[in-house]
Amino acid sequence: MKTASKYSKLSYEPSLIFIIILINFVVYFYSGVDKLIHFDEFVVNFSKSPFAPSEFINEVAFCVVGTELGICFLCFFNKFQKLACLLFMIISFIFSGYVFLMITYSPYLPCSCGGLINFLTWNEHLVLNILLTTISGYATIISE
Repeated sequence: MKTASKYSKLSYEPSLIFIIILINFVVYFYSGVDKLIHFDEFVVNFSKSPFAPSEFINEVAFCVVGTELGICFLCFFNKFQKLACLLFMIISFIFSGYVFLMITYSPYLPCSCGGLINFLTWNEHLVLNILLTTISGYATIISE
């Protein structure tokens, strides 16, 4: 009788990875497109952050949008899905750090996230980013 290795893939893992990728895709695609559509407003709000680099704010804002949408683009290719999970984890971790710094050190909290995410409080936003970091990390670990 053959026994399964403790490292064998569980039957639900591909579906779970797909759901995690889909959640990240929806959040980051929606946020990226909204920032792109309202780019001037995004730049103005982002420039009010004490942590925004004022000398090249447009370039950084464009990189944020490009990174969000670029990672979403990777999701369409099976061979890049693990990389997409890893990049979603990294960007969520960076955004979590940014939100934490804003909550902790900024007297003024301008939200430049875009769309429905603007309606979250900063603490809710931090929880969302930590959740996205965690699930993306889990998907990275269990994906092939």
